[in-house]
Amino acid sequence: MKKSMFTFFIIMFVIGMDTFMVSPLLPTLSSLYHIHSNQATWIVSSYAIGYAGFALIAGPLSDKLDRKKVMMTGMLAFAILTILCAFAHTFFLMVLLRFLSGISASFLTPQVWASIPLISPKEKIVKNMGYATAGLALSQMLGLPFGGLLAGIHWSAPFLFLGIASFLLVVLIYMTIPSLPNQHNNSMSFFSYFSHSYSTVLTNKILLITLFSYLLFQLANFTAFSLIGTWLADGYSFNVTQIGASMFAIGFGNLIGSTQGSRVVQKIGTQRALLAGLIGIACLYALITVIHSIMYVECILFFIFFLAGMILPLMMSTLQGIIPSARGTVSSLTNATMNLGISVGSIIGGSLYVFSHGFLVVSLVCTVLFIFSTFTWKQSFRISSSS
Repeated sequence: MKKSMFTFFIIMFVIGMDTFMVSPLLPTLSSLYHIHSNQATWIVSSYAIGYAGFALIAGPLSDKLDRKKVMMTGMLAFAILTILCAFAHTFFLMVLLRFLSGISASFLTPQVWASIPLISPKEKIVKNMGYATAGLALSQMLGLPFGGLLAGIHWSAPFLFLGIASFLLVVLIYMTIPSLPNQHNNSMSFFSYFSHSYSTVLTNKILLITLFSYLLFQLANFTAFSLIGTWLADGYSFNVTQIGASMFAIGFGNLIGSTQGSRVVQKIGTQRALLAGLIGIACLYALITVIHSIMYVECILFFIFFLAGMILPLMMSTLQGIIPSARGTVSSLTNATMNLGISVGSIIGGSLYVFSHGFLVVSLVCTVLFIFSTFTWKQSFRISSSS
């Protein structure tokens, strides 16, 4: 099982690295393709569109097939397409390859979340979810600096690195992940199974409330996160290097919370840890704008993302336990919910920051959203326990 968890950690790390490593390339690619900087953002956006759009198809498909085979196929396609990006000498070809890379990635991360409860003892599900989350946190820490380092060699180097790493991951998946075939309704056609899966999950009251709670969490999370760098620059005159160091510290807090938070859960239980973590984040965001010492601000940011890293595996394990026969579909809906939270949260955060000329209103709105998320999570737990 430890080898499988290591593989899941690396999968999440590589997929997370993709976005963070490609972002520093955009100015170089703008010059290479002779396009404006706003057009270059399509290199990132096309990947996200491919991922978000096809994740909803990948979920039911993975529930019907062997998850190991789905992971291997998705990773192999991701490896090939990412390496081809290194040889894309036209903007259209790069956008197309990035879109197809996003589609292939959409078959990977839902399998990680769906597979962990299947191969983990019940008492270790949360801990192992934390290891997968830690892969994302580590990619956040290392993606930008490592991507910048590779881009300094040549613009194609990040794509070649990710592609080769992905090929190695195909072998690692084959060697360490057990076969995970579907045990439910395998005789159905895909279209029938697709309809059955979504009718099952979208009529489940507990799941819908829990997804809404998760949306509020991600909405609050990214409303603030998208503006932290800007706030540090405007409010504390941070330069790019200092902002990068702060983001590294935030990622480190998230990493520690992901890997060590299970110890807290063992002592007080999943539900209490999740609710306490949400309330803690809400209180810290209410406090952060009245603190004028940058040292204390940095400490508060560290603890905010420590708590976020601790409770995210709890949310994922809770969502995965609601409908065991449709784990892949639930994972896909969870990813779609997260992307919606990222998109809307970034828009809300930017608008509030410009309107209020500062971070105070942003942090207070986040506090309210985290409190609402706490109440809706509590409601989902109450309904679940009474059903």
